[in-house]
Amino acid sequence: MKKIFIVAVLAAMTCFAAGKKKDAYDIKPGAAKASDAPAAEKWQAQNRAKLAEATKDEVLAAFVKDAASASALLAEVKTGFQTNPVKAFQIAAVTQYVMLPGKEGRALWTDQLLMFAEKAEQPDVKMFYIDQLRWCGLKAQAGKVVEIGKASGKKCVQEFAEQVATELSGEAMSKMLGK
Repeated sequence: MKKIFIVAVLAAMTCFAAGKKKDAYDIKPGAAKASDAPAAEKWQAQNRAKLAEATKDEVLAAFVKDAASASALLAEVKTGFQTNPVKAFQIAAVTQYVMLPGKEGRALWTDQLLMFAEKAEQPDVKMFYIDQLRWCGLKAQAGKVVEIGKASGKKCVQEFAEQVATELSGEAMSKMLGK
């Protein structure tokens, strides 16, 4: 009977300790529990006016007028999900903006993304920049993306960089179509 009681106490303590432990994969690091942090769509709805102001065409155009402006925005990316969400939203908006017909700055923006991806030390930051290149990078930059992935020394970054390079080079479509 004493053994059953000890096993029950140990099991209860283990469950209690497991309940208190923060999930290592929780992408809402500032919250004590996941339900304390708003979902992205809820946060965006609550901050709609701020985001609209931050992503006006003239604001986005200013980020690609020169390397210093692009650099200042891209330097806002932080490791461990600590990037200001408005800045992250602006970066994604600039990535879309440079792809619009008649808009300028794509070459400058992608060159800055490559430079920041190359010098980033944290894998999550490096992958953030590579992911932006996925959407606006140039075919000629595919080789550089692969080099950045290999130089990272991280398998996850290397594999992601190879995937992005395949998409940039057009090989992904060829593979999909079986050519």
